[in-house]
Amino acid sequence: SILVYNDEDIIPAMIHCGIEKEDAFTYTMHGCNWPDIPGKERPVGGCHLSLPHHFYKAFMAGDEPKSIDELYERFTLSIRDNIDRSFSDIRHRRQDWDKHAPGGLKIDDCFHDGPVANARSWGLGGVKYSTLLSSIRFIGTTADCFSAVDDLVFRSKKTSINELRRTLENDFAENESLRQLCLNAPKYGQDNDLADGHAIRILEAVTREFDRASELGTDDVVIAMRCLTTDMGHRGEGASLGATPDGRHARQPFSDNTSPYPGSCTKGITAMFRSIAKLPLNRFNSGALNVRIQRKFVFDDHGLERLMALLRTFFNMGGMQVQLSVADTNELRSAQINPEAHRDLMVRITGYSAVFIDMCKSAQDEIIRREEMEG
Repeated sequence: SILVYNDEDIIPAMIHCGIEKEDAFTYTMHGCNWPDIPGKERPVGGCHLSLPHHFYKAFMAGDEPKSIDELYERFTLSIRDNIDRSFSDIRHRRQDWDKHAPGGLKIDDCFHDGPVANARSWGLGGVKYSTLLSSIRFIGTTADCFSAVDDLVFRSKKTSINELRRTLENDFAENESLRQLCLNAPKYGQDNDLADGHAIRILEAVTREFDRASELGTDDVVIAMRCLTTDMGHRGEGASLGATPDGRHARQPFSDNTSPYPGSCTKGITAMFRSIAKLPLNRFNSGALNVRIQRKFVFDDHGLERLMALLRTFFNMGGMQVQLSVADTNELRSAQINPEAHRDLMVRITGYSAVFIDMCKSAQDEIIRREEMEG
């Protein structure tokens, strides 16, 4: 498995959020695709933004939204409240740094520029950039929800807000026909302008709210690293939410990272890449894209050339990141049955690779659940 990032997205995003240009060029990724500026930056706060939960709150509560624009207004107010609380917390803690300085010297202070010279631990502002690490989660599921409501309620009028609400509350029980309409609505990952347009609109709203809360260019600026990274949180957080208008049953996983929801990429890897490359990715500091491709796509005389051309085209269109696993579904299932015959089978998790047969059954099933791309 391999992982590739596109500097032409990440560096502008670093500069936009407040990192100086010469430092932006030194960026690295640590852990599960978390960005940093080595030796000069440490996160001192976090902002966790589960987009499907904010959609659900906007859609299910109160009077019926009369338009898709009104639904977006409610959604934006919800994420604004989440973002403002995170920024308020870091600003309040920052005001107390002087009271507690210099703080105890930590071993990692010795490996950063600033703490020794400033006589202040990194946790109390001793480094150049004390940042807010933000996780903006499950764009695929959220875009599909907006797309389904727009398509089925406001455009084709095949259902109403109230009917859809009642059906979601009952997890599609006794209304499988409506679930099928939801499943067949335009999906992010199909190079469909309606669905992709909602993914763009969601992330543009998120960007505006982060820019506003960051107070860029002021003395009270908070540098927020904006990450479209979920690790494996799509399983646990999906388990905490009811059914959604994309056709997902209650307590089922969300989409992961920047990936479309499994089963959505019915038009192949090229259409998927085109969808993702439309997003305003040069405003986000990281974001994983798990891609699992068949062996036959790369294991022939022209396989590497084909793969290079595909990745080059994706990045030229504006794609941010790709992390590849080369493993067929049949091969993965065979490894579950006969692990000793597949001891060298590696798969990409999020920020790291793992030996497939060393993983627990549920983790193996999650890898198999990922869409197998034919190229």
